[in-house]
This record gives sequence, structure tokens and C-alpha cells, in this order.
Amino acid sequence: MKVWSLGVSLVAALSLVGCGGATWKRPALKLPAAENFKAGTCRDASAPILALGHFTYDHASDRSLSKQDRGQLKEASDQLTKVKSTATEPLTQQLSDVIAAIGWIRLRVEPTYDPQLLRDLEVSRSTLQRTCVP
Repeated sequence: MKVWSLGVSLVAALSLVGCGGATWKRPALKLPAAENFKAGTCRDASAPILALGHFTYDHASDRSLSKQDRGQLKEASDQLTKVKSTATEPLTQQLSDVIAAIGWIRLRVEPTYDPQLLRDLEVSRSTLQRTCVP
């Protein structure tokens, strides 16, 4: 019964989209203010964490990233690497996870870019943000 009603709901939603009666719009990006990050390492990392949040949101459906995009990722990675040198656990590991996720994206060239890598970056970035914002 649940499967049938889910199927009917899905068909109804798709028919509305197909007919132009409704369009799907993803929710607006909601990120905390830098002032809401805990003092210390978290606050020091807030700018690149928030910049990466915007980056992953803005590029969520992209099938490739430009040289400029990869430059932005390098800048965020460099900033987080500096912050990591003074971090303690669990932040050290979470910063490493974000830096590694950025590295995987930057290593992939256009023909082999995998959008899942950007989703992986967002998972590690949001985990770090949840630790830093009470």
C-alpha cells in the first residue's frame, strides 16, 4: 500500500513538472555567520568553511569545474591547512577530511570529473561546520 501511494505521489509530482504547473526549486542556502563559530580554531577556519559551503551549493549540478574553480578550492585548502597546524581533535581529523576531499576534486581533470566528489566535500565540510557552530 505504501509503495502504491508513493508511486501515485511521484507520478502526480512529475506530471505537474512536465506540464509546467510547478517547477522544483531547491531550498536557499543557509549558512551561519562567521561570528557564530566557536572561538579559536573554528573561528579561524570559518571563512574557508563558509566559502566552501557557497562553492558546493553553487556547483552542485555542474558536470565540470573550471581552472578558476580549482583555484578557489586550492585557496580554501591552503587556508584550512594553516588552521589545521594549531587544531586539536576532533577538528584536526575533520579539517584533514575537508582538505583531502578538496584534493580529490583538484586532482580530477575535466573529462574525468565526478560530481560525487563535490558531494563528498560538502559532507565533510558540513560535519566540520556542525562541530564548530553550537
